[in-house]
Amino acid sequence: MNEEEYLIIEDPEYEQFIKHILEANPNDFFEAAKILNINITKDLAGSNLSKISLKDGNLKRANLRKADFTGTDLSYADLSYADLTEANLTCADLSYANLENSILTDANVENAIFRDNQGLSLAMQNYLLSQGALIQPQVNKDTSRDEQSLPNQKKQKEHKIRYLAFIGNQLVKEGYNKHNLLKLIHQTEEYQNQPIRIEEIQSKELNLPTGMSLEYYQAEFLTQQTSMHSHEQQKAKLNHEPKTYIEICNPSSDSLTKKINAFINTGAVMTCVPESALLSLGALTYSHITLKDFQGQQLSLKTYYINIKINDYRFEDIEVIAIPKEYAVIGRDILKNCEVIIDPTNNTWRIKKSEKKQKNKN
Repeated sequence: MNEEEYLIIEDPEYEQFIKHILEANPNDFFEAAKILNINITKDLAGSNLSKISLKDGNLKRANLRKADFTGTDLSYADLSYADLTEANLTCADLSYANLENSILTDANVENAIFRDNQGLSLAMQNYLLSQGALIQPQVNKDTSRDEQSLPNQKKQKEHKIRYLAFIGNQLVKEGYNKHNLLKLIHQTEEYQNQPIRIEEIQSKELNLPTGMSLEYYQAEFLTQQTSMHSHEQQKAKLNHEPKTYIEICNPSSDSLTKKINAFINTGAVMTCVPESALLSLGALTYSHITLKDFQGQQLSLKTYYINIKINDYRFEDIEVIAIPKEYAVIGRDILKNCEVIIDPTNNTWRIKKSEKKQKNKN
């Protein structure tokens, strides 16, 4: 695009003109703009459009850089390919808005509401959460309206309570479905006829390894390529790292599976899985975690529950973070229970359950 297309108009007369549009027809901004010959796709950059209704509006490909949408109703709006760079979306309602290929670079999204947005990737949801946005679960609305707005979206279930099962002081299993958790424990021979204590936790908070900052963690795991290396250096580095194939599965359907490459990284506090692979599994149950570093900084992330098969071992209801990469990263949550065996000849790795861990359970 030409630089002229990104020009932000700071003209009092222009601002007054926008005000006249709102005064002419406050209930239908788009109709008023049409009457006053305003080009929606080019003339709104830098405008004050706060606290008005743009619901159902067609803002496709619009240049909205630095526009003020504080408290604005943008629900069901078509914002596909729109440029919202540095826009102020504080407290705006973007429920069901089409955000396919929209640009949100440096936008202020504090307390902005996002719900079932077409084109909003899992990684972008995590980024928006870290910037103070509110990612809302799907609610029961007019089915026909939802189907018209998001024909390809699948329902996902959110849970906020996680259940921990203890025998004595030993944590034996955890999960998000209390009934299934108890059923699994009773079916496990070593746990039968033992008193079980169930505890509920409302949220999950994890500390990063000592000395690791959130900035480093985001660069290493949550971006397309690490900022610590050039793309070529990172690719060369990964080519020398041992890898293996793992299989991920939707816990609700064993037929929904995907094989992906995976590396091991003890710096990852949780296992990370490519968002593209997670999307291929259909609707997944999700939750949220908070990461904290040694400086006290916090980052809220959306997580998903899947089954993972590594070699001959199956890990059920593993909580994972979606990342915008082509490979998975097996983290401490799985590695803490296993021994890793490296095959330098074939540059692969495999696991076996830790014998020490098994003895502790007996």
